Amino acid sequence: MVNKIAASNYFQKAAEMNFIKKAMENVSNCQLLLNVEIKRVTGTVALNIPPHPSDRIWYGFVKKPIMDLVATPQVGETEVSYSAISDFIADKLRLEFQKLLVYPNMDDFYIPLLNSEVKSL
Repeated sequence: MVNKIAASNYFQKAAEMNFIKKAMENVSNCQLLLNVEIKRVTGTVALNIPPHPSDRIWYGFVKKPIMDLVATPQVGETEVSYSAISDFIADKLRLEFQKLLVYPNMDDFYIPLLNSEVKSL
């Protein structure tokens, strides 16, 4: 759909206008940031330590944790303080967190010490 709009004659003629070119340059050179503040994550975490020769420890939440987070988008130097946008982004972050770290999904980290061979005396 975006390609259809961009290919339309009206859009092409509008894009050739000087003031629109300048506005598009300003927008394309603008830095977009997302500030995320996680205030609290409460829940039961499961640790999965597989037997040797594994060198990883797996962790994840047993069920959906309670999360308090604030997402504040920033365009250039200006923070976007529209609560509907911030709430939408925060909900998407919570959903992504759930997809990655709530059982049966888990994350892992490498511990080299677990894979070291024990020399017998």
